[in-house]
Amino acid sequence: MGVYLFYRFAHGVKAFDTAKGVLRFVVFTCICPPSIDAAFTFNLNYFIRHIHLMDSSRTVFEWWLAESTGILVVAPFLILLFRAPHHPLNMPEVIELTILLLGLATICLLVFGPLSASLNKYAVIRSYMCIPFLIWAAFRFCPQEAAGATFILFGSAIWGTMHGYGQFVSENSLISLVLMDFFVGINGTMTLLIAATVVQRRRIELELLAVQSLLQAAMETKNRELEVTVHALELEVAGHTHTRRTLRDNQERLRLLAENEGKVREIQIRRERVE
Repeated sequence: MGVYLFYRFAHGVKAFDTAKGVLRFVVFTCICPPSIDAAFTFNLNYFIRHIHLMDSSRTVFEWWLAESTGILVVAPFLILLFRAPHHPLNMPEVIELTILLLGLATICLLVFGPLSASLNKYAVIRSYMCIPFLIWAAFRFCPQEAAGATFILFGSAIWGTMHGYGQFVSENSLISLVLMDFFVGINGTMTLLIAATVVQRRRIELELLAVQSLLQAAMETKNRELEVTVHALELEVAGHTHTRRTLRDNQERLRLLAENEGKVREIQIRRERVE
């Protein structure tokens, strides 16, 4: 059911390319299928196995939290890992990613490791100190790196909480799971949303750059055509100017010839009168 809803409503493996796809993935893959499983399990425990209502509700709720959190943590990383070949990282990106992962691993050890028992007494290290690394991965890298960072962080949080380490440990195991799952769910969804928004913005920027390049090439072509047209018009205007000048000169010659011819006739008439 989860796979069907994932491909039917969340655009399949392209769900993590847009913020809308991430929200649909969370709703139709991380919430709906575990809810269906939880409802079936509750009916099975309460009506068939005749387990007490409170015990059955608690078991089903823990089961629903575990499945939802597991899908949110594991599924994006695996889908993005096997979806398509990842773009190669250059050396500065490799160095930056290495620093990011080392810093995240160090913080995870301090927050959810054995040292957290002594550090949490004085409120020196808190879980929110891990969030900047998630935002760093979401803004600077692709959704695959962001999903990998969330996988490392939330895997450490789950391991530490289950072993009694970290900020979410309490006397009631259900409260510990609820606190940890809310931390995982909110921050995991936020990280995937930020990464998808950044990817969508980069795609729009590339499309705008491509359109700008096409427009610039079209403008350069039009400018060249306009220059050729202007040059042709200048040549034509120069030809017309030369023609008008020639016509003017010819008219002036004809006028002079006409005047000379008139003078010659007058001279001839005078001669004839004299004779």
